[in-house]
Amino acid sequence: MVTRPAHKMERGQVLPLLALALIALAGFAALALDGGNLYTEQRRAQAAADNAVMAAAYQQMKGITSTVSLSEAAFANAAQNGYVPGLRTTIAYHLPPVHGPYAGNKQYMEVVITQTVPTALAHLVYPQNPIPVTVIAVAHGTPTGPILFGYAIAAMKPDCPDNNSTIFMQGRGGGSTGGTFLVDGGAFVNSTCPNALEMSGSHESLTTDGPPIDTVGDSYTGSVCSAPGVPANCNYYPAPGTGADQLVQDPLQNTPAATLPPCGPARNLAAELTDGDGATIRPGSYSTLDSGSTSMTLSAGIYCLSGGKLSSGNGSTTGNGVLIYLTNTAAKIDFSGNGNVDLRGPSKANTGCLGSEDDSQAICKYLGILVYKVTGANTCGQNDVEIDFTGGSSMTVVGLIYAPYSLVRFGGNGQLTMVGQTIAGCVKFNGNGRIDIVYNPEMTYSPPPSVRLDQ
Repeated sequence: MVTRPAHKMERGQVLPLLALALIALAGFAALALDGGNLYTEQRRAQAAADNAVMAAAYQQMKGITSTVSLSEAAFANAAQNGYVPGLRTTIAYHLPPVHGPYAGNKQYMEVVITQTVPTALAHLVYPQNPIPVTVIAVAHGTPTGPILFGYAIAAMKPDCPDNNSTIFMQGRGGGSTGGTFLVDGGAFVNSTCPNALEMSGSHESLTTDGPPIDTVGDSYTGSVCSAPGVPANCNYYPAPGTGADQLVQDPLQNTPAATLPPCGPARNLAAELTDGDGATIRPGSYSTLDSGSTSMTLSAGIYCLSGGKLSSGNGSTTGNGVLIYLTNTAAKIDFSGNGNVDLRGPSKANTGCLGSEDDSQAICKYLGILVYKVTGANTCGQNDVEIDFTGGSSMTVVGLIYAPYSLVRFGGNGQLTMVGQTIAGCVKFNGNGRIDIVYNPEMTYSPPPSVRLDQ
């Protein structure tokens, strides 16, 4: 028997190892070459999608609402960056988006670009050639103008814990004088629960002179009137609409006013009340603004209240060009006495602000906001009132009452006129007096126009 040398028996074994090594080297080469190309193309396509959706959002910021016009702006911008629909390129515009966390939200828009990229080596180890690259960009544009345009009152709490309503009317007076009237603006209810908009009794009424009452939930309690006015046995005119899009509870977020108002020097109310009846109060930081029954005149400026309440009992309270910033949940406004109230938020007329970014006054960023509170109990409990205008005398309130996590109460037995807009967590109406909530876009906060890339 002839025995072969060991080295001759191993001859040829390197060939399969070499083949495997060549495949691995090809894979690494494909990863380096085609992976780099895919990464580069992904970044180019993402930049093009970002620019395209921003171009459409810019048109939206200018007030253009036509989907055709917005999509044309997006496609035109994509073409400028070398992306035109064709054999290897698809471009889609969606309003609202159909992907991701903004899907279905009509405030946003989306551009999707898919580009197929030919490969040099990757097809040797990966069966698909060319390889598709898909990118998505989401943005929105906001024109200047009041937030929640067209609504005199808005209850922003998205749910109703403990079966509490977000707009609740109780014990309203009937006849030709009592009732709640929304003038030049409607009402918005952000809650999905069935009793978010509720009437208790037979003489309450929530009537508008044309603008709608819109609810996110599918139902409400109370009956519909056949004509405007204050009929004795029905509640709403016109009939509330249901199925509105739900919004974020704090709609001022992402606006300049989302930055908390600056608080001035610490002051003591007792020291400010040196003039007795008819005292003039200076802006600043206070632990309380409860004057008992001493009348107060608030000078123009920002008032930060960290506790206690703003109240003057049976005395009068006036202020022109004032911003009342309630810095925490404990701070409240209580005008449930019999004193007259006349409070007006800052405007260009009473502050000297030009409404431009170079205004040096701190208050200029908050034009139109009378009451500002972004902390609250957020319960809608009927006795958990944080902002109360229910006095027995004449009350005039001008500006935006902004308290998206608080319960605001209007009513009393006197005449209340609220001009501007109320955006609260919950709103309650009670008493037998006349309440006029007058929507005036010139007397509420309007953020500057903006464009934002969201995704």
